[in-house]
Amino acid sequence: KGAKKKDRRKVPWTDDTRRNFEKCKTDLAEAALLSFPRTGIPLSLCTDASDFAVGSVLQQFENDGWKPIAFYSKKLNDTQRRIESISTIDYDTIAEKQVHDKELQKLMQESSSLQFKPSTLPSGKTLWCDISTSKIRPYIPEEFRMQMFQQIHGFCHPGVKSTIKQMTEKFIWPEMKKQIGEWAKTCMRCQKCKVNRHTKSKFGVYQIPDGRFSVVHIDLIGPLPPSEGMEYCLTCIDRYSSWIEAVPLPAITAEIVGKAFY
Repeated sequence: KGAKKKDRRKVPWTDDTRRNFEKCKTDLAEAALLSFPRTGIPLSLCTDASDFAVGSVLQQFENDGWKPIAFYSKKLNDTQRRIESISTIDYDTIAEKQVHDKELQKLMQESSSLQFKPSTLPSGKTLWCDISTSKIRPYIPEEFRMQMFQQIHGFCHPGVKSTIKQMTEKFIWPEMKKQIGEWAKTCMRCQKCKVNRHTKSKFGVYQIPDGRFSVVHIDLIGPLPPSEGMEYCLTCIDRYSSWIEAVPLPAITAEIVGKAFY
């Protein structure tokens, strides 16, 4: 009792300890005893998950109780653990909100390329969808739009264009491209992990010098294919006149570069 996982202290082995140990083995053996699959009786699939693993058990109802047929468990890898959430879309609730949605009513009255058609859900509720494209796209009321965005974008955090493409193929609402683009650009996870993609450096601004050779820009090129013992090149550009000089070098040590420049 109260022992930790890496506790290496010896356990006193008494008659009471032995009985408890044997009881644990028996309970584990009976709990994991699998039944032989039978046809014509009810089946049940129970699943569960945590931040580190998923598991499930397939059961069948026999002798007034549920008996396990198979167990399954798997540890999640690093990529799977980074998935924020995997949720199902409650289209029944969306259908209820569509009934009094003013934006939807306005879209259905306006003359546009959208073609709305009612779709009956298994619950009997009516879900309005656009059928103007090859894929049926349900209209999403305002209160569910962020949820749809997080479900699509939060899976693997694609770029702005890819997120817009995936969203517009699945759903429809007014000005959705603009709204989705703003949400994708302000995603905190993307801002932290895609710094180089959002950084746009400005071009350098240099003042015009007063005379020739007062400011000279230099750079080194190489290694190049050897020619007469030379493998590098020192380039010098006068900012005032834009005069260019290129000097071949055998190496790029400070001494060799200094002598070539002066």
